[in-house]
Amino acid sequence: MTKRTQDKAAIGRPTAGRAVRGGLALAAVGLLMLGGCRESEQNRPLDYEPGVYLGQQDEPLDEGVVDQLRDRARSGQQM
Repeated sequence: MTKRTQDKAAIGRPTAGRAVRGGLALAAVGLLMLGGCRESEQNRPLDYEPGVYLGQQDEPLDEGVVDQLRDRARSGQQM
């Protein structure tokens, strides 16, 4: 076999460097996919409806806080 024939035959064969790079790329993709498994990202709404709040309900305000907010709103409007 001549050098030219050997070069053509080696074109289709993967080298050790290619295998290592491929393995590293595969490992990187695997790590990125594991990032979606964080506990804080579980049980969150995935289907959104326009105009509908799907989160947790807020606690109702007590009457004293409502009165304070009402007074602040009135004082801001009297200017």
